[in-house]
Amino acid sequence: MLSLVPPTPSIPIRHSLKKTFVSLKEQEQQEAVNLITAATNSFIDALNSHNFDPSSPPWTKHHTADYTHTGNRFPKRSLSEWLAWMQATADEFPEYAIQAVDVQVQCNCNTGKAHVFLNNQTWNAPRGTVRRGLAVTEWRRDGEGKWWVVKTRTLRGMGLEDGL
Repeated sequence: MLSLVPPTPSIPIRHSLKKTFVSLKEQEQQEAVNLITAATNSFIDALNSHNFDPSSPPWTKHHTADYTHTGNRFPKRSLSEWLAWMQATADEFPEYAIQAVDVQVQCNCNTGKAHVFLNNQTWNAPRGTVRRGLAVTEWRRDGEGKWWVVKTRTLRGMGLEDGL
């Protein structure tokens, strides 16, 4: 039987760069993957601690002028609109939490693009339910070398495990 208490912390994020000796380009690639991995973990932590202020870390890693969030059950939203929606969800379901099940980071420092593929589970929205989902986050590096989230696409699962 599946436990209805969300486990903490989320499982570690995996990525595919595992060489012992790396070139300068590989080192740059690894540093970018590490930065994006840490940011992804901080987004999950912020959601679980109900930090929905778009002007506070970690949300300041989103390029607000260009950012969009789209999903299979809601229209395109800005970061502020999406965080307000998440705030409303947390207000209605205070025990709501998200857990990373599997995360893959693909990064290309040559093009300045990266993608995070996140399989997740949401817990207790409504109470006693578990729902699977998928999110793909797109990152871009600006001219100064800073990485920004520019787009998130989500696919929210339909299944409710263990009922209501």
